[in-house]
Amino acid sequence: MTPARIIQRIKEKRIEKGLSLEALASKTVLSKGYLSKIENGTSLPPISTLHRICEALAVDLTYLFSEEGHGDADQGISIVRLKERKEMIVEEGGVQFKNWPLAPQKEGRNMDPYLVEIPLDNPQIYRHEGEELYLLLEGKVKLNYNGKDYLLEKGDCVYFDTNVPHTGCSLGRKKAKALVIFYSYKKTMRRPFTGGLVPVRAKKPKE
Repeated sequence: MTPARIIQRIKEKRIEKGLSLEALASKTVLSKGYLSKIENGTSLPPISTLHRICEALAVDLTYLFSEEGHGDADQGISIVRLKERKEMIVEEGGVQFKNWPLAPQKEGRNMDPYLVEIPLDNPQIYRHEGEELYLLLEGKVKLNYNGKDYLLEKGDCVYFDTNVPHTGCSLGRKKAKALVIFYSYKKTMRRPFTGGLVPVRAKKPKE
């Protein structure tokens, strides 16, 4: 499923539900302009935003990522082979994240696992309902959580509540990669905000 097809599917479902952009904005607490930008753009918004849109449209997130719009519901299992893994690009505030969904067809799931490439410079600060787990597979990351910096290195694992302001970026010259598992126990999201913390910026390694 390409980003363009996912965006198209959002618009199709909105129209099918008889919702204007203004009505969808009211349901998601996202601006009409932001939603219009998503529908007319080529990059996906953050997963937290997609969750909110799906909730407002009364569909599971799997509707957007599955080629057929549903998973293997009878067996309750989703297997993504390495050769089948699809790269997705999500964007917020001009910052792009490459990620690879690891269970896009599992219906009714509470966890969303991804392989994520963490940007070198990320001024965005996030806060939304749920929990996240990061297992760093490559590189180094500086995580800012509730105003405090933490250095994460290969093999380190962090688990945190996402209703606390957080952000992070890769350190060095190469982008880090992590296994990220997001858990939305309330199935609702609040829009990420960009205030309250000093942006974390990458630093060049010492020679």
